[in-house]
Amino acid sequence: VPALQTAPADSDQEVRTEVICSLGHLGDTNCAASVIALLKDRQPPSNVRFAGCYFLVEIGGSAGIDALSEALHDGDVDVRLSACCALSALGRTNALEVARGFIGHVNPFCRLASIVCLASVKTPEAMELLKTAANRSGPVAHLATVGLSDRVARVLLEALKDKDIRVRRAAVFLSLSFNEPFLIPQLQKACNDRDPEIRDGAPWAARRLERM
Repeated sequence: VPALQTAPADSDQEVRTEVICSLGHLGDTNCAASVIALLKDRQPPSNVRFAGCYFLVEIGGSAGIDALSEALHDGDVDVRLSACCALSALGRTNALEVARGFIGHVNPFCRLASIVCLASVKTPEAMELLKTAANRSGPVAHLATVGLSDRVARVLLEALKDKDIRVRRAAVFLSLSFNEPFLIPQLQKACNDRDPEIRDGAPWAARRLERM
C-alpha cells in the first residue's frame, strides 16, 4: 500500500487511474486528501477524475462530498456524470439537476446513468424525472419504468440482460458505483458476453460486490 499511495501523482494517467481505483478497492482513506485535490484540479484528464469519484464512493463517508458537489459544475461532461453517480450512490440528492440534463442525451450510457441516479434517491422530484424518462423514446425508456416501481438494483439487473450491447456495457460500469450484491449472478454471466468491454468490466464489478 505505501508504494501505491505515492502513485496518484504519477505522470502516466493510466497508472494514476488504475492506482486510484486500487486504493479505493483497499478502502485506503490515507490518500483521500490527495485524491480530493486531484478531483478539484481541472487539469487531469476525465478518466483520472472518474477514478477519483469511484475512489470516494468506495471509501464512503462525507470526506469527498464537497469535491464531488463541486465537480457537478465541471466543464467536462464525463466528470459531471461521474460526480452525479457518486453522489447518488452516497445517498445525496444534490445531483438531481445534473441527472435531469442527461435524461434526453443521445448516448444510452448517459441516459441510463441518469435513470440509475434518479432511481437510487427516489425523491418526489426524482420520480417526476423518471416519468419524463419513461415517456421518451429510446433504448432505455423501459428501464425508467422499472425505476419507478422498483429499486435501483432491479434497473441495473434488467439493463445487464438487455439485448442492446450499449445498454449492457453501461450497466456493467454503473454497477461499480452501487453496492448491490444482488447483481453478482448476472455480472458473472456477463463475463462471457460477446462484447470485449463487457467481458473486461464484468469480472471487476462482480469481484467488488463479492468482497462486500
